[in-house]
Amino acid sequence: RVLRSADGENWESAALITSADSDLRDAKITVTPSGKMMLSGAEALHDKSVHTHQSLTWFSDDGINWSEKYAIGDPDFWLWRTVWHNNFAYNFGYSCSADKSLRLYKSNDGKTFETLVKNLGVEGYPNETAIVFKEDTAICLLRRDDSQNSALIGISLPPYKEWNWKDTGTKIGGPHMLILPDGRILTVVRLYKTDE
Repeated sequence: RVLRSADGENWESAALITSADSDLRDAKITVTPSGKMMLSGAEALHDKSVHTHQSLTWFSDDGINWSEKYAIGDPDFWLWRTVWHNNFAYNFGYSCSADKSLRLYKSNDGKTFETLVKNLGVEGYPNETAIVFKEDTAICLLRRDDSQNSALIGISLPPYKEWNWKDTGTKIGGPHMLILPDGRILTVVRLYKTDE
């Protein structure tokens, strides 16, 4: 469901997007360089005989009327959070199958994503991501689960095919980052309690 508000306090439904054959999850809205709203998320398919997940996008001029869905990325790769930079969309996709790999995708329209890096080689189970760009430097905050479950911060320069990762030593969930007007990076995560 897409909600809208004129004052940030009173909200109303603007649109409802449904699927008869899947569960739609983790919706996020970005604005494309042409000014359209792009809604992205993933569907968990009811029929898992071929694959289990597919990432999707929809587009709208007004937030009320939305396009048909576009399947993006590879089946069973969950493209988590799209970020636009220099008229291109970037998105990390994590595997929903046993290989537990992480891919980087790039798109010029948000409807078709090409694989920029097929496997970033991150150990553990890399999954949810947040990306920001400071000028042309890409910065990623990456959630990991499994035995190696501390978050990583990755930095890359164009064309973003090589990444340097540093361990934060902290387990997180649902990462998001924004660049503030003064250049600082605001990071929001869910923290997990530890026994320490």
